[in-house]
This record gives sequence, C-alpha cells and structure tokens, in this order.
Amino acid sequence: MKSMTILILACSMVGWSFALGCGDDDDDDPTDAGMDAAADSDTDTDTDSDTDTDTDSDSDTGSDPSEMPACEGGKLDPELNLCWEDPPAAGNLNWGAANTYCNDLTAAGHDDWRIPLIQELISLIRGCGSSECPVHEPDCLGSSCDNGDECNQCEVDGGPGIDQCYWSAELSGPCEEFWSHSPSGDIPNFAWLVAFSTAGINLDSIDDADYSVRCVRDMP
Repeated sequence: MKSMTILILACSMVGWSFALGCGDDDDDDPTDAGMDAAADSDTDTDTDSDTDTDTDSDSDTGSDPSEMPACEGGKLDPELNLCWEDPPAAGNLNWGAANTYCNDLTAAGHDDWRIPLIQELISLIRGCGSSECPVHEPDCLGSSCDNGDECNQCEVDGGPGIDQCYWSAELSGPCEEFWSHSPSGDIPNFAWLVAFSTAGINLDSIDDADYSVRCVRDMP
C-alpha cells in the first residue's frame, strides 16, 4: 500500500512537470518539426526575369543585302538566274550601239552577254509598284501596254539603291534611263527603256536618243 502511494505521487509530479512546461523533450517533439517546416518562409525569390528582349532587327529597307550576290562579271538575280553586268557600260549609246556593245562584250571570262529584254530590265526595279508593269517581249510591246496603274512611275530619286535609284542597293551605275532589247510593237524605230530615277517604263527613238545599257547573261 505504501509503494502504491509513492508510485501515484511520482506520476502526479511527472504530469505537473509536463503541464508546467518543465519537460525538456521539446527538441524531440515531432510536432515541432512540422511547425518549423510550416514556419519556414519561402526565401526563394524568382530571379528568372524575362530577359528576352526580342528586338527584330529586320527592317523594311526595301533591300536585302543578300538579294544580289556577286557573280562573275556582275551581280546575280537568283530568282531569274541572271548575271547583270556591274558596273554597267560607261557613257550613253543609241539603241543600235547598245546592242552591239553587249553582243561584243567579254567580261570576267564570259562572252555570252546580251542586252536585256524589257521584262528582265523591269525585274531590277525595287521600291516601286511599276515592277509589276506587264510590258513584255514578245507578248505586250505596244504603246498601250504601260497604260495601267501598275506601270505608274514613282517620285524622283526615292528608291532604295545608291543615289536613291529604284534598284537593289547592291547595284552601281548612273541613276538614269537604260535601254532594253525590246522594240515598240506599234511605233516604228522606238524601243522600250526603264528610267531608274523614277522607275518609269518608257519608249524612245532608237536613232535619236542615247541612254545607258547594262548587259546581262544567263547563268548555267
């Protein structure tokens, strides 16, 4: 009976010890770890800032630097597979002399140069809607073929080329009229030409007018 009383007293003292917070097993209490985990503030700061400043460097300048790469004797139009003489002939010639010059030309080891057809010359126009003009050898060579709005010339010296010519920035030469091979379909002794200062497509006398010429050759 005495031992029972001592045991009950001991247990009571232990209970009061825990109730008063005198126990030293706080470090082992599994609930403490859970509270610590809950109290652990998220110190991870999202430093992943979006540094993708996608600056599109492509600007619409009317000219692509790779548009007309070099070919032997000039500059290449990869779409039509034509090599254009660059620089063009020095000085101005009448239409007959321009044809002779190109037919006799030997440049960069090639002797197959010729004067361009009007549609080939028109294909050099950049920065003006007249590049869609339907004048074409042999299908449309009459003086009415350039009457549509698509053949309207643009403002003087407003093109993307050197000296504001309406041709590619890779081409050199005077910004003026250039002969084509194509004769008028309805006006005798007239032939078609392109004025690259305005991108205009015009007719003029093959005997009385002197203009520049840029020869062309077909790539293999």
